[in-house]
Amino acid sequence: MIGMPRRLTAGDIRSGLPLPVPFAPAIHAVFFIAPALLYFLTAARDPGWGDAAMIVSQASNPDLGSWVDTHSLFDLLGFLWLRLFPAGNVFFHLVLLSALFGVLAVYGMFQVVLELTGELISAGFAALVLMVSHSLWWHSTMVEVYTLNSAIMTAMLVFLFRYDRTGAWPYLGISAFFCGLGITNHVLMGLFLFAYVALAIFLAVRPRPKAGKAIGLAILFLIAGAGFYIFLFFRDVSRAVPAHAAPAAWMRDFWAAFRSTLSDATVGHFGSHMFSRGLPARLMAFWRINYAFLLFCNFPTPALAMGITGIWAFWKMRSSRLSFFFFVTAMAAQAVWSSNYFVWDMYAFIQPVCVLLCIPVGLCARRLLQSPRALRTAFLVLIVPMIAFPPFLYSRMSSFYRSVGFLHRFLDTYPTKAFAAHTYEPVEYVANPIKRAYDKVELYARALFAALPPNSHFLDSDARADYPLRYYYQERLHERTDIIYNSLWSPAITEHDARSEALQLKHALDRGEPVFAASIEMPERLVLDQLFLLNDPGADLEFVREMPAQEYVERFPGIDLQRIVFSEPDEIWIYRLAPRPH
Repeated sequence: MIGMPRRLTAGDIRSGLPLPVPFAPAIHAVFFIAPALLYFLTAARDPGWGDAAMIVSQASNPDLGSWVDTHSLFDLLGFLWLRLFPAGNVFFHLVLLSALFGVLAVYGMFQVVLELTGELISAGFAALVLMVSHSLWWHSTMVEVYTLNSAIMTAMLVFLFRYDRTGAWPYLGISAFFCGLGITNHVLMGLFLFAYVALAIFLAVRPRPKAGKAIGLAILFLIAGAGFYIFLFFRDVSRAVPAHAAPAAWMRDFWAAFRSTLSDATVGHFGSHMFSRGLPARLMAFWRINYAFLLFCNFPTPALAMGITGIWAFWKMRSSRLSFFFFVTAMAAQAVWSSNYFVWDMYAFIQPVCVLLCIPVGLCARRLLQSPRALRTAFLVLIVPMIAFPPFLYSRMSSFYRSVGFLHRFLDTYPTKAFAAHTYEPVEYVANPIKRAYDKVELYARALFAALPPNSHFLDSDARADYPLRYYYQERLHERTDIIYNSLWSPAITEHDARSEALQLKHALDRGEPVFAASIEMPERLVLDQLFLLNDPGADLEFVREMPAQEYVERFPGIDLQRIVFSEPDEIWIYRLAPRPH
């Protein structure tokens, strides 16, 4: 019968026979069309907060490099993609590219589980679970680079598992090529190198025909896939070497430049947030609970238990032991890294773990489909609720945050949540991937532009509205190019940086120029505290830092901090720094 595959037997897998064909193309198309429709219908039409606008800027004018926060592959593909849309909403066009990669990741997961099981329902279920997982869905409806990681990851796994199933050594080389390509997009894809090392050890212990040739080809293809990134890396190294270095000191200078570039390419300014030691016990407990919370948010159904159970099912597939060891090593590397990167956007870095976890979800589904009739029927009946519940949860997470006390207290523990106060609600923005009607950035920008007179200075940070205002409205749309943005990058601002910014604001005020601040809370508060000291050199910095907001406004020397309200119900406002009359 057309479209009804015969079940793949253990004998078929052991013999290396190809998967049963044909599956009806229309059935395959479902797992491409379904995520395409979901992501298109829920995709953002207006700009987002945070990195989204910065990525639009980078894709519009690629500045390629090896720095950890440069995503050269996405930037190149985004630049070419925008050539297809010479006019119109550039932000939405790049959202569609992110969505396309999300669609490819979902379809890739369908192919990955199909490669292991040969069963359509288990493969389709794993794909649909991934489709509505929070991290992939959210990043498919906003401009972000992580869906490209996931699409590359599933392609890498398809060919790796196909190598394991068939023994055809070119498949291992293709898999390694995709791994190298992924590194050009995001350095975290390099963590899969641990899994390839585990694979090589496995082949050394349990050799198979042409294993040496397969490993050699994989190394060559890995280098080829990462070739452009390697070029960019050594270009950045050469730029860091002093131009007129003496020949005798060249090797020393080259080695110093190499180490510096390697640090920038792997951790950069974010290193203090990785595997941080000496954190207070309460804060460490928060991050551990947060990781479990994020796993639940990605799989808020029995799918999470199925994923854990399915790992055992994977182990029991004796003919796929190589695939299993690759999977376990990759999962361990990604989980250890993402669970020890203590930043608020951990929800993005957990995405590879969630993608990998969908493989045992599919394998558990296969076991359930082979179970006694009652259990099999119960599973089939629950499929639709398990796919429908995540959208219900995500769309209501913001209201749950406001009404459920323990959830409110937990989410307010995020160390950087307060950094967005009086600008936007991070829970509403991050929790709900349904972004079609989200217009808070646009409303904020319009209100700001109406409030700021010509040639204003505006103190702002990446945690608030700096990226969309600068990278999108000013640089891309050329709106309000007269505004001078005093921009703070919150992860790395120092007291010296804060004082330098404060001096700039003081000079502007002395010249009679209009000066505004996005907030008098952190991180803008760091600059305002230094401005406080510049106007009152006798003040004690620690005392100023501890001053409550109302007292701070009343006692600020020589300056009135005048609140300009954009939305009273949402508590969104900015401040004008108006010199007091002498």
